[in-house]
Amino acid sequence: GSFHRPAQPPDGDPGSAVATGKEHPNHSTLQSRLQEQLARGAEKAQEGALTLAVQALSIPELPLQPNKH
Repeated sequence: GSFHRPAQPPDGDPGSAVATGKEHPNHSTLQSRLQEQLARGAEKAQEGALTLAVQALSIPELPLQPNKH
């Protein structure tokens, strides 16, 4: 079977009604909170990854290549 499907217009999108939050007013608030938490988590994850990268780079004892003189 072919998985290629033509792009649907935004009017026919079943998720458009949920995205507007008209049917579920509580859903929008929950989504905003989740997005905030995700943003904070992403920032913390970035900071952690940066610190790990800096620590890994600042270690000179790692023999990445065999010393050939």
